Amino acid sequence: MFSFKTKNGKEVTIYDPSERGAMYANDLKNGTNINGQELSKNQKAYRAGYLKAQNDNAKAYNARKFKEENPDYKNKLKHSVAEIKKQRKKESKKGDKK
Repeated sequence: MFSFKTKNGKEVTIYDPSERGAMYANDLKNGTNINGQELSKNQKAYRAGYLKAQNDNAKAYNARKFKEENPDYKNKLKHSVAEIKKQRKKESKKGDKK
């Protein structure tokens, strides 16, 4: 969180994405914003959309990371994540027995 005053003297606060997500989740849970004002339908929709976008981006990041760490994974139809994990466990157990 970073606060500063504009040239007009207005206090402005900038949140980092994780702080904003936590704040929006709390707003939706309570139905009010930080100042205690009731949220409109548009405000609720914006906050829900922001949280959904964060969730989607996290899933995409984790999928890319998984594919980089598991070069065997080429096609979901051919290789399921569970099969790759089982195969790697078998390989590690074989290596332990030697």
